Amino acid sequence: MKKYIALLLVAAMCLSLAACGGGSEDSGNQSAVTNKTQTVTEAELVGEWYEVKSADRLVLNSDSTLDYYRQNGISHPGNWKLNDNIIDANNTYIDSDLTIEIANGITTLKNDEYTFMQWSGLPKDELSIGESGKKENIIISITNVSFTTETPSAILNSVWNKDIEEFTPQDGMTYAKISVDITNMSKQEINIPEVNLKLDVVLDYNDGFRYATHDNQKSYFVTDTDYVIHEGIGGQFGRDIQIQPLQEKTIEIYIPCPELIANDDTAPLTVGIISHYDTEIYYCEYSIR
Repeated sequence: MKKYIALLLVAAMCLSLAACGGGSEDSGNQSAVTNKTQTVTEAELVGEWYEVKSADRLVLNSDSTLDYYRQNGISHPGNWKLNDNIIDANNTYIDSDLTIEIANGITTLKNDEYTFMQWSGLPKDELSIGESGKKENIIISITNVSFTTETPSAILNSVWNKDIEEFTPQDGMTYAKISVDITNMSKQEINIPEVNLKLDVVLDYNDGFRYATHDNQKSYFVTDTDYVIHEGIGGQFGRDIQIQPLQEKTIEIYIPCPELIANDDTAPLTVGIISHYDTEIYYCEYSIR
């Protein structure tokens, strides 16, 4: 009888332990499923996305249309929709679905050809005025940021000036004048801003009011003698700015923005430079105030 009772107790203990083990396995599976199925909404996807290998821009609009901007700055329109964490994009260049991946709070859109990241999610170097960022043999340093309504002499004295409309800002507007030193540490000539070294400069006022060289408003890159004017979807006017190997050149970047930004010295102000040279995108952000 005692042996019988002892066997029953042992059997009961085994069943209890088995039940506990099964509960742990179920809990682990549930956690894995939760992480795997993290979802995003269409509203979270609306905005600009940079392709990390080419610096092309994909803009997902809230009305389910999209715009894809390649090197020439011309929009290639299309449509998109979200289905089970997959973006079905209908566009000339994006011919397969984009899978949404989330890791460490950063969202990426991927297929076999492209990897897109949001501007705010790009890995970045946080710098101050005068400090340098370096990537792929290019050294970049913002030396000054000011505001002006004057047209640079390189444009005023240009032989092409007769074909260019006046650069006087509209009422309530000014130009953010951003001075950037760029050093070419490669062994070949580079051309700015589109051919070898693509530059996209973004002025961010009060954490969200953004004005950029790629916007549909006139911005331009200027040296003492050369200039390139960005005209949004229409592309650019002028000629590329060339930098020889081991040469440093100061380029002034003019971005139209409201005068309020120039007059308000209390709100945060940053300038981000998104550059692409050779193999991958590089982003550095300068804290101005």
